[in-house]
Amino acid sequence: MSGYCLGMGAARLGYPAQLHHLFHGGFAAAASLGDFESAAHYLGAAPQPAAPPRLWLNFAQFFYLPFLFFVYSHQPAYFPMTYGIITGAHFFPYAWYYAARPYAIMAGVLSVGCWLLGLRTAASAPYRVPVFVAGALLVLAAWLYGSYRQRQAAYQPNA
Repeated sequence: MSGYCLGMGAARLGYPAQLHHLFHGGFAAAASLGDFESAAHYLGAAPQPAAPPRLWLNFAQFFYLPFLFFVYSHQPAYFPMTYGIITGAHFFPYAWYYAARPYAIMAGVLSVGCWLLGLRTAASAPYRVPVFVAGALLVLAAWLYGSYRQRQAAYQPNA
């Protein structure tokens, strides 16, 4: 709820919509965590042994926020590039965690691609970085689905 209030306050104070949406993301993350916890309790799901590493991997995103605020306040044209680089970097630990090579490759493609596009087109065509990220995420989703289909038998429980 605090993310929503901060986002609405940022919008009323005249800050651009990007900052407004950034705070809404914090609200959505907290709401989804609450929904997940209540659903797991309701369904009687056993605690996951991998929950602590996942928590620490996701906790790292709080350390990126000051950097994002700094870039947004001093060089707003580079904000999409910075956000895209961080988005790509988030995928690298998942390559180890899920033993899926597409995460590692696309982490590098996203980070380096956002960096190169952002440095070349941040002021003249700021839409290119978000379009590149969206396209790369679609490629990653298709690649992960293909990887899953190839190894589907390994994911099935022994009958």
